[in-house]
Amino acid sequence: MTLKEAGEAAERRDRIESNGITYEKIIMIGYKYTDDSGRVPFVRLKDINKLSVTDAHPSQCSVYSPSEERK
Repeated sequence: MTLKEAGEAAERRDRIESNGITYEKIIMIGYKYTDDSGRVPFVRLKDINKLSVTDAHPSQCSVYSPSEERK
């Protein structure tokens, strides 16, 4: 899943599958502004299997732990 796909899905409230995990709710948190890529959507994903919520990393849209520092 690319960051653009996650951002677009968040705006539509779509389900999306990434690495075999289906996310039921994709919540748009807002946008990050970075020097290299401009306006980047920052999203939160809800795993329908584990009922867990994870944030998508703003630079590469990989799931990271909440304890990790946000850029």
